[in-house]
Amino acid sequence: MIQIRFDPRVPMVEAKGHAGAGPKGEDLVCAAVTALVLTLKANAEASGGRGEVRPGYARIRGGQGSQESFQAVCRGFRVLSQAFPKFVQYQVRTGDREFPENLVCYHYHQEKGAFLWKKQKK
Repeated sequence: MIQIRFDPRVPMVEAKGHAGAGPKGEDLVCAAVTALVLTLKANAEASGGRGEVRPGYARIRGGQGSQESFQAVCRGFRVLSQAFPKFVQYQVRTGDREFPENLVCYHYHQEKGAFLWKKQKK
């Protein structure tokens, strides 16, 4: 299982593990997560952030103005965790607590420098 944690305060994403949804080189869930991770890394680095990506692990920290990229890519992580719950777990960290993927970021408040969250309706 791939475990993805998003800390919107920084913003920062950390992903660990392997999906295990198919043989190595043929795992479509892993390929989807990898595509999102590499996209986020490129966008973060373009805005002055930094990223580390290696097999089974990624840690990406955003730079100035990278909030929209994090918001879009994390929406993709959430969609994957809902479509493939056996293979992808997505959590959002705020304060000292972690929340499951049923929270949806609906706005980035520029003045407060914070994401605003609401519970996703089922």
